[in-house]
Amino acid sequence: MSGAPCTQSVRLVHAARRVIASFTRSRKQQQQRLHDLDMPTHMSNRRRALEWASMQGTRSRLLLSRDGDLLWRETLTSNNRNAYDIEIAYPPSFPFERPRARILAPDVDDLAPHRYLGGGLCLFPTSFDPTLACTAGVIRNRAALWIYYYEDWQDTGVWDGPELEH
Repeated sequence: MSGAPCTQSVRLVHAARRVIASFTRSRKQQQQRLHDLDMPTHMSNRRRALEWASMQGTRSRLLLSRDGDLLWRETLTSNNRNAYDIEIAYPPSFPFERPRARILAPDVDDLAPHRYLGGGLCLFPTSFDPTLACTAGVIRNRAALWIYYYEDWQDTGVWDGPELEH
């Protein structure tokens, strides 16, 4: 009887080693996928990992544009159950400039506030602090909030979102 707890402990240790080995293998595979991911060369491996991690748990797809730039695409569903196809693209000067977001579909009202001429969403004041980590995940969440205020603006004619000095 005294050998049973010892045998059980040995089994637990072996099980723990298998879990750790599995985690290490999957971590190495994840790192290899990040390394293989053809993200902009000016982006460090640490930054690549941060960008990748910021979008995990979302339905976003990482794509390569015709110009060879990386971008994320996803369909967000608003509180009113409307579907919005969004795109988040990395500018050439990333990470010294934030990723940019725009709505691909449905068409956004031309008079909608907080948009740039090319249709990009204005999600921040124009001054940019490169010391702040602004990931695609942050942009995605701000775009979702923009959609919320946009639909409210369509109903009321008033933008209730935060107004920032530019």
